[in-house]
Amino acid sequence: MSKNTSNKQPSALADIFSHPEFKAAASIHSQVGDSGYTRIITAFLNGIKEELNRLESLEIMRQEEKRQLFHKVAGAASAVGAAKLEAISRSMEAEILNHPTISTEPLTLEIKTTIALLEKHLVAVS
Repeated sequence: MSKNTSNKQPSALADIFSHPEFKAAASIHSQVGDSGYTRIITAFLNGIKEELNRLESLEIMRQEEKRQLFHKVAGAASAVGAAKLEAISRSMEAEILNHPTISTEPLTLEIKTTIALLEKHLVAVS
């Protein structure tokens, strides 16, 4: 007997949780269910795209604004269970204090990878 008989799309969300980047997402999902986690993903995608635009224009930001942006991305990544994105963001948040001209390319690439992965799974769940 299946434990998850009320879940209409178990395989679409299971694909997210099987991805190494989103191992922590399973515990978030267990607390909020399919519809709750889908809402979290949607909110994350809406916000992270705006942050990506800001990140790509960092040359006009002060050091503290950059640090705050890295912190915000780390928090958003944590909320959706994106462990690698969170780790890169936290590392850059710490590093910016010592290296104000730090390259944001690793973070930008990971944000784009995370967006693509989550959008793919959102379509599969819809």
